[in-house]
Amino acid sequence: MFQRADGRWVLKTAPAWRQTTLPREIRTKRQAEAEAARLVASGGVPAPRLASAGPTVGTVADDWLKLREARPDVSAGTLAANRAHLRAHILPTLGDRPLAELTVPELRLWVRGRRALVSPHYCRNVHTTLVVLLDDAIGEGWLDSPANPARAQAVRAELPAPRAAWGKKVPRIADIADVQRLLDSPAIPLERAARYALALTLGLRDGEIAGLRWRQLELAGERPHVAIETALAMHGKRGYATDSKLKTDAAERTLPLHPAAVAALEEHRQEYWLPIVGRMPGPDDYVFVGKRRRAKETGFRPKSAELLRKDLEAAGVASSFGEHALTFHALRRTVASHLAELGVPADVRAQLLGHSANGAEAFYVAAMSEQLRVACLKIALVWRPGLVRGLVRLLVQASHQNES
Repeated sequence: MFQRADGRWVLKTAPAWRQTTLPREIRTKRQAEAEAARLVASGGVPAPRLASAGPTVGTVADDWLKLREARPDVSAGTLAANRAHLRAHILPTLGDRPLAELTVPELRLWVRGRRALVSPHYCRNVHTTLVVLLDDAIGEGWLDSPANPARAQAVRAELPAPRAAWGKKVPRIADIADVQRLLDSPAIPLERAARYALALTLGLRDGEIAGLRWRQLELAGERPHVAIETALAMHGKRGYATDSKLKTDAAERTLPLHPAAVAALEEHRQEYWLPIVGRMPGPDDYVFVGKRRRAKETGFRPKSAELLRKDLEAAGVASSFGEHALTFHALRRTVASHLAELGVPADVRAQLLGHSANGAEAFYVAAMSEQLRVACLKIALVWRPGLVRGLVRLLVQASHQNES
């Protein structure tokens, strides 16, 4: 039982933890206990569970998170997801349940409850967090059981089928003319337009772009290129927006730079980076920096999906694909789709995008340099600075300097 801010007492009852608001005339805890006893005796609510001496899901949660933090194979992003799943879906519903008393029927009911609240993909992720927690509870001796009840086939049968959120139609910018319109829009700040130039010519991930340092770029010479070495994770080991490993081993790659990306980066350095930071960039400086003083020389992760939709609308391009709002990852899908339509072989597309090569192809990716360059140049995009865009940028830079 607990008392709300308005003074009303609320009774929560298992197994579904349904809330029953007691009558207004019940004002004290003693009155609330008496009313609860009456409801139990009359069968109006289930009888309360007896207290157990064994550990509960809630009492082991902190120790389990410490175990996860100590494991080198658990990324900061996965750990952040585990915490979110515990906070929103596991502890509010199962937190006071003794580990030894968790049953398959109860967990089936719990999965059905999650399924009604969240997407199929997220529901499966929340269930996985519970599965791993109970696996570790058995391994640590917190739960004396030969089997994990969350792994039971009867529980898994309640999980929604895994499927892509968008079905068969992959969200992307379908028309290359719309892609060019996004790059040409004078309403888009230079630093974001430069990000889009990289994403739409190389298919780089948002974190790979955010983690770029100037030493990774070679803009001069006949064959400008970029070396993808690290990413700036939304949740890194050292906190928010800090360096982390790339998503896969195949993501570490050296790629040719498209002429549009070279021109965009050159202009970004001269027209945005230099005025904002106040000096020429050094090798270890991030290519894309925050506009505020505290982030001038550190990497940052903007709200890329929201900003992309805003910029698409400003450029007169649809910000959704059917019923699905476009995210920054849609730019990556756009590149992959256009390259496939242009006849670029699958193994070359995989190397460009940082996907794992299949079979023997993995041994020959070093010889793909020329194929990658040819594939990159097939993307018919150009960078047009223009007088109007330049004037808009001056206004944007002035506002940024005022904010810092």
